[in-house]
Amino acid sequence: MNGPWRWGLLCRLTWLTIVFTVLQPATLSAQRLPNSAVPRNKDANLAENVFLPAERIVLQRRANARELLSRDRYGEAVRYLGSILDAPEDYFFQPDRVNSPEIHHSLKSEAQRLIGRMPKAGRKLYQLQYGVRARQLLDEVITAGDAAGLAEVARRFFHTQSGYEATFLLGLYHLDHGEPLAAALTLQRLWKAGECADRFEPALSLAMAVGWLQAGMDEKAEEVLSALQDGHPNLTVEIAGRPVALFDRKSQPVGRLSSLIGQQRASAAAQLGNWSMFRGGVGRNASTGGGAPMLNLRWRIPTVDDPLVDALLGQLHKTYVDHALPILPGLHPLAVDDVVLMRT
Repeated sequence: MNGPWRWGLLCRLTWLTIVFTVLQPATLSAQRLPNSAVPRNKDANLAENVFLPAERIVLQRRANARELLSRDRYGEAVRYLGSILDAPEDYFFQPDRVNSPEIHHSLKSEAQRLIGRMPKAGRKLYQLQYGVRARQLLDEVITAGDAAGLAEVARRFFHTQSGYEATFLLGLYHLDHGEPLAAALTLQRLWKAGECADRFEPALSLAMAVGWLQAGMDEKAEEVLSALQDGHPNLTVEIAGRPVALFDRKSQPVGRLSSLIGQQRASAAAQLGNWSMFRGGVGRNASTGGGAPMLNLRWRIPTVDDPLVDALLGQLHKTYVDHALPILPGLHPLAVDDVVLMRT
């Protein structure tokens, strides 16, 4: 292999990355191929194998818990569900492998759902078994001022009294630190817990409405405020040391709340609609709103046209997969409206 040819190959390897797999964008329009037109090759199933398969013993715990719940044996069922929530790893499973194999659910979320659907007798047994541990952990994280610890208590022991309290405090923490959307989503989880969240009212609904409003989601704020007005029509809040009526017949609830909390400055992430410069802006450190990853493969574009380079990159990819090494993309595409520009 002569020098110039080798140097050219190295330069190409420097700029090329593994085949650029494009996942379905949330706002991008692209021509989609029908399933029959998608080429079937050895990589066709990559998108279906994005989740770490759950261990058999963990799935067995879920099955045992469901069986025990159907027989009203709540004390034994919550032990299985609690062991799933205590595990450091979360797994995704397919509730219906036959009819909907593409749908995956979080195992921990499933455990929380099953606990939440139990009658009062079952939730009392859950509180009896895990309430003390949850309270001890909550007291520790409050003393340490640990926000990550609050999230841990809310995740592991949500359906305990301490878990509800941790969720409420975590939502207020996000709201105080300029993260209104995270605050609203956190408080909404508690709000949907039903009568278990009544002891946090009306502060819970008011804080969640403020979060939705500051996040630019007026319709959701209107929904929360309407429910709050039905339950507390004469609610007053203290502003600058004096009580002020929250609801006014002369104005809509959202408009009234906006006038009380003042005009909120939009975050940098909300202002940045397009990604028209390298790394987002002149400071090369811009941030924008994110979302859940789209893990279902729709279409892909290869950026390698040389068989030798393709084979070398395939070997690298296999090495990374075998050693469970994360691969960060080296490309920096620009996104403006419905157009994405990328270097090939």
